[in-house]
Amino acid sequence: MNYQECRAYIDDSAKYGSVLGLDNMREMLDRLGNPQDAVPYVHVAGTNGKGSVIAYLYTTLTRVGYKVGRYISPTLYSYRERLEIAGEKISQEDFAKYVTEISRSIDQMTAVGMNHPTPFEIETAAAFLYFKEENCDLVLLETGMGGNLDATNIVKNTKLAVLVSISMDHMSFLGNTLGEIAEKKAGIIKPGCRVVTTKQKPEAAQVIADTCNKLHVPCVVSDPDEAVLEKESVFGQTFSYKGEEFAISLAGVYQKENAVLALNALEELDRLGWTTTMEQRKDGLLHTSWKGRFTVINKKPLFIVDGAHNAEAADKMAESIRHYFNGKKLTLAQLPSYIDCRPYKKAELSRSDKAILDIVKKHPHVGRNKILILLGEQGVSLTPHQVRTTLAELSSKSYIQVMKTKQGCTITELGEFILECCKIDNL
Repeated sequence: MNYQECRAYIDDSAKYGSVLGLDNMREMLDRLGNPQDAVPYVHVAGTNGKGSVIAYLYTTLTRVGYKVGRYISPTLYSYRERLEIAGEKISQEDFAKYVTEISRSIDQMTAVGMNHPTPFEIETAAAFLYFKEENCDLVLLETGMGGNLDATNIVKNTKLAVLVSISMDHMSFLGNTLGEIAEKKAGIIKPGCRVVTTKQKPEAAQVIADTCNKLHVPCVVSDPDEAVLEKESVFGQTFSYKGEEFAISLAGVYQKENAVLALNALEELDRLGWTTTMEQRKDGLLHTSWKGRFTVINKKPLFIVDGAHNAEAADKMAESIRHYFNGKKLTLAQLPSYIDCRPYKKAELSRSDKAILDIVKKHPHVGRNKILILLGEQGVSLTPHQVRTTLAELSSKSYIQVMKTKQGCTITELGEFILECCKIDNL
């Protein structure tokens, strides 16, 4: 298969659904020679901040000279950004080579009645093959969702587990309490690794502490309150921490927390053999870029984009808006985002209601026009007004939550303009 055929093959795999657990992933990787066992990992889980923390670590370690692999999802500009080494995304040719190899193993599995792996499982397997063949010094591995049963958690060679802020998200999959969600996230912690976590809410902090005690692994708690903000603007900020001054080019009130967590992770990596000097850490943080997180994309007029996609992220974005622009007139251009809140019984909802629920569950940021197209593909015919009304009704009955920021800004729908400004390329 060529690159485009492989992309189509992965997308088409979604129709087979998913099976809870790691057995399918384990079987597929077994047939591929267990490439995940060939390299060491920094495994990152949590709700908000994974991408930013990985960006700090990736930039710092790569600039020092380590051959660092990075696996993240989703991505902003290019699909192939999901699999990167030393700042270079995987080539179309290499991606096609690995997915073609994986497809042969999947054919063997389905031929004996086994389940077809999911798109994320296939992408994760391709990442493992890529990092093994390129002989990475270290791989930064982001969980897709959760932790204990996430496809990435098949790895055994975790050197450092990093836990960013944990909050209520994906409740239909991870649990209805913060403790239940934290337990899933803490599933990436393994015997023999080290752990760094940001300062968590008490319920999540207790779960992480109990897990570390049970597995006899050391845990460092990174407290962002120990860092003192020196100066800031929408173009970056400077803070002092443990007697040193650090500058970052990322704005947002939450970025100090992410940067401090990354610094503590770098300290632990130093103890594990991936050494960096203080000046190298300062240089890495300063040169880190992570687009879509309170990012300025135009100065006159000032235009900022932020990828807030759940309640905590929306609250932090609102906090940043108030912090930088208090008392100023603003227009907030918002793409709709939906959260699946609670399951439903078949008899409760109409066919069109269930179809819309399934769509927003798979595509949290989908717009109403796209919903209409996807409904048409399923043979469900609704008008734009009916879709708008149905979304409002599903929200009022708590089947979904339509994400909105806190009061104080004008809400408009300018999704196409945002996409144009970001110049998003899904290829």
